Amino acid sequence: PFKLAILDTRYDESPRAFDIPGRSKKIKKWMDFASGSPNPVDADGHGTHLLTLMLQLDCPASIYVGARSGEQQDTSFG
Repeated sequence: PFKLAILDTRYDESPRAFDIPGRSKKIKKWMDFASGSPNPVDADGHGTHLLTLMLQLDCPASIYVGARSGEQQDTSFG
């Protein structure tokens, strides 16, 4: 197994990917670098989407999730 870090907008534990036995056990640690929140509530949905994709791949990875932002930010170049 290898370690995979996802730095995004938190995650929400309610999507169906978390219902598959053993998948949520791959999430080893959660840390909120943006606000220090103890709960991974994703108001934007982007972090949840990315984490769900990683869980659906079912790769042999330990997943570490860190929040770098709590909401969608404008990253356009205009």
